[in-house]
Amino acid sequence: MPADKNKPPESNDRATVAALIFVVLLVGACIWVFTELKEKNDELTCVASGRTNCAPISQ
Repeated sequence: MPADKNKPPESNDRATVAALIFVVLLVGACIWVFTELKEKNDELTCVASGRTNCAPISQ
């Protein structure tokens, strides 16, 4: 019998939680990167249209 079948089902809980945390962090990082890219693209579009007041408004 393989040793994996002797482990209790709870042994996979840590791996599942770790994978879930990793996926959540990865999705958060992707959202942040895409937001930054969109802001930079909007700024470049403004400059390319010939405007001079393209500085982002700080909140």
